[in-house]
Amino acid sequence: MALVRPLFMDRWPTDTLLHLGVLVVYAVVGFWVALALTRKRFAG
Repeated sequence: MALVRPLFMDRWPTDTLLHLGVLVVYAVVGFWVALALTRKRFAG
């Protein structure tokens, strides 16, 4: 949201690397949780 909204107002977003870093962390954590749950399901 903080990355896209300024683009609609013809401005560049501030703290882009911070926001992208947070998105990457969420993606990695979500991937590892999904992987752990999948392994748990098919292990037994």
